[in-house]
Amino acid sequence: MTWRNFWDARTMRSGLEGKSWSVNLLTPRYIDGSGEHPEDYVYPLERAGFVKKHLSAGDVTFPESGGASVGIEIKKVYQFLDDMASGQLVNQCRRMRELYEFSILMIEGQFV
Repeated sequence: MTWRNFWDARTMRSGLEGKSWSVNLLTPRYIDGSGEHPEDYVYPLERAGFVKKHLSAGDVTFPESGGASVGIEIKKVYQFLDDMASGQLVNQCRRMRELYEFSILMIEGQFV
């Protein structure tokens, strides 16, 4: 599943940690507004109702229908490898675990 298909869903469900969650599309949803993401990534999310805002951790955040916070960090394969080697990935994941009840690391691309 690509991130485009992921965001096209009206209701998303996952079995993370044995819990299922769904997204209430009427609640505030945010995408990091730092400008580091290409427009083809940001535009579909804005069309889906996400608002650009500075996020202290993660690239996308929203509350699921039960009120639990969900944070998603999106990385390309080369970013994932660079951040893992530098130790930045550990810090980012730690911050996400502190801020969100559900933390997701989405890696985009092909690993050869």
